[in-house]
Amino acid sequence: MKKIFLSICFLTTLTCTYAQKTEPKTYVAFDNSIFRQGDSLYIGYKSGYKQFDYIKEYYFKGLYDKGFINPTSNIVGKKFKILDIYKGGYLNSYDTSAVVIKIGEKGLLGLKLYVDINNAIRKGEVIINLCPQWSSNEKIPNFSDSIAFLYKIRQYQQPSMYFSLEYLRRFNQKNYEKYREDEFELENQKQISTNKIKEGIATMNDTTTYYTDIELSLDNYDFSTMSFPVGFEKYFTILQNIGGIFPETNLVFVNQNNFSKLAIEKSVANRFVKRRKNIFGDIDRTVFARVYFKNTTIPTNAKTTYVNSFGRNFMFGTISRIEFFDFKNRLYNYIGQTVAIN
Repeated sequence: MKKIFLSICFLTTLTCTYAQKTEPKTYVAFDNSIFRQGDSLYIGYKSGYKQFDYIKEYYFKGLYDKGFINPTSNIVGKKFKILDIYKGGYLNSYDTSAVVIKIGEKGLLGLKLYVDINNAIRKGEVIINLCPQWSSNEKIPNFSDSIAFLYKIRQYQQPSMYFSLEYLRRFNQKNYEKYREDEFELENQKQISTNKIKEGIATMNDTTTYYTDIELSLDNYDFSTMSFPVGFEKYFTILQNIGGIFPETNLVFVNQNNFSKLAIEKSVANRFVKRRKNIFGDIDRTVFARVYFKNTTIPTNAKTTYVNSFGRNFMFGTISRIEFFDFKNRLYNYIGQTVAIN
């Protein structure tokens, strides 16, 4: 009986020891992002000049030929398994205070990457949070310069020929420079431009939702409403002034006051603030927003405020949704969104 009891104790101790040895490593980054051995990590974009500054590939060709190099394959957007977590640098290639996450493929010959995780988070070299509507957003067209120009023409209610020279200047500068001194060739180019304008207007649909990218700012987090107040400009320039009689065109969102708060959980807001704080304690509250909207006619109450002039034109849109991101590419590190309430 004593032997059986001792055997059970031995097996129990062995099991507990094995469980302790196989417990996955975990690390909580400076912004409270959690990384766990066995989970996956997505690679973001290069923050250095044509290279990753905080993600390196390890190679080993021999005892005296080994070390870290810039990744040799295209890893942008790829998902890798977290293989290990090293605290205090790794192989003397990182600052000893750095926490390095080893990711890649299992096996001796599999690709191995080493990520200085805190700096990689700050610079966007790893993806913290993808937009939940990323896939469906791909179908929504960008409010490009050419589309904005067509809406501008429709708003003016002038013949297409009236805008042919500006169209040539904006979208076919090469031909404009080539023929601008030859009035006969220039007239021919203006006619070609007029036809393209008419074709474009014929395909327009007022029910189409577009997106445009702008920069906004978040004020201090409001703990009573659990939201960031959002700071808007009065209008956003979408067509630059190209000199002469071709002024800038600005987009006014007629319902932007309905999107004055970004409601997000306190923990998510805290992570955003931590990511944006520099070593001096200053916080950059600029965010990169993607605005989804439909073009609309000028509201009656705006006719005296937004008057087209020689140097500035206006067009109008109604927002349906705004997504907020940490980085300018607006592809990842999604913060949250505001949606129109019907």
